[in-house]
Amino acid sequence: MPYKNKEDRRRVANVWARKNKTKIYAQKLARKAKKAARPKPDRCEVCERQSFRITFDHSHATGKFRGWLCHSCNIVLGHVADDPNILWRLGLYLKQIEVYGRKL
Repeated sequence: MPYKNKEDRRRVANVWARKNKTKIYAQKLARKAKKAARPKPDRCEVCERQSFRITFDHSHATGKFRGWLCHSCNIVLGHVADDPNILWRLGLYLKQIEVYGRKL
């Protein structure tokens, strides 16, 4: 299909990408879930809350499957860059506030 100009070609490419992005992502997730060591549960493996948005958690360094987390827990790991020391220090921070009676 010949395009009139670059903008026309970009517009067509953007429409295709928006239309197919969700479908392609769902197929990719299904393939990953098949390779996972355990089936997708209806509860988060960390906070144990039931969620409709259970996500495939993986290591960004190795790409290996780690578990099934709710969206919130997965976002927390992303925000601390998968660093357990930061999570540990955040826990200490919350405990300190609890012990000394300070209010947030």
